[in-house]
Amino acid sequence: MGGAGALHAAEIAEVIGIRKVLVPPYPGNTSAFGLLTAGLRSDLSTTLLLRGEELDALARVNERLVPLRERALAMLRREGFKGEPEIEQRLEMRFFGQNYHREIKVASNAPLSKQDFDGALAAFHADYVDFYGYDQPGESVEIVGMVVTAIGQRKGPAAHFRKAESTGRNETTRDVSFARGGFQLTAIVRRETIGVGETRVGPMIVEEALSTTVVPPGCKLTVLESGSMLIELPAQENASQ
Repeated sequence: MGGAGALHAAEIAEVIGIRKVLVPPYPGNTSAFGLLTAGLRSDLSTTLLLRGEELDALARVNERLVPLRERALAMLRREGFKGEPEIEQRLEMRFFGQNYHREIKVASNAPLSKQDFDGALAAFHADYVDFYGYDQPGESVEIVGMVVTAIGQRKGPAAHFRKAESTGRNETTRDVSFARGGFQLTAIVRRETIGVGETRVGPMIVEEALSTTVVPPGCKLTVLESGSMLIELPAQENASQ
């Protein structure tokens, strides 16, 4: 995706060992379309420094969590979201004296109950074992921060891509330099002239209004039913010759 993505994708794929490249319809518009259709999201965090066994630990967590959550929800409302948002809340936890913390998901309600808080401490121990391979049950658990994420899902317009029908060849040729093989006589083709199900073999340059797709020598291009173009690179042993 991206206006320049299809220009370099096949040759980059060869370098890193990927054998297939998919070029979506209107690749230069992909980011803009995503921006218009993606849900809204606000992420807020704050620092905190307390130990889980302190008598007022839960109260101090809630004292910071509740206003942070309210700010995250207010940000969604300012963006115009009117539905029911999804809330994710995480505590940044570590054993006392350590430098690195783990983010532990807690209940989505606020304030947290004692059961929620005790569950978070237990989840930290389980996560620690999963990540590091051992536990330290006798060590003090320290909470160093919290993160609140508010997500407002929304439905944008469904993507609708015109399926190109082959309109006959209206192509030219010119010499093009490729990383492998140097200058070669190359077909220059408009994307809308390649019909669904049609297959072409490179070298070829496919042009459209907002992007250019380079199909290196020996690569096969097929237009899928979705309108995307599939570029298949030759087998690795052949590609290195």
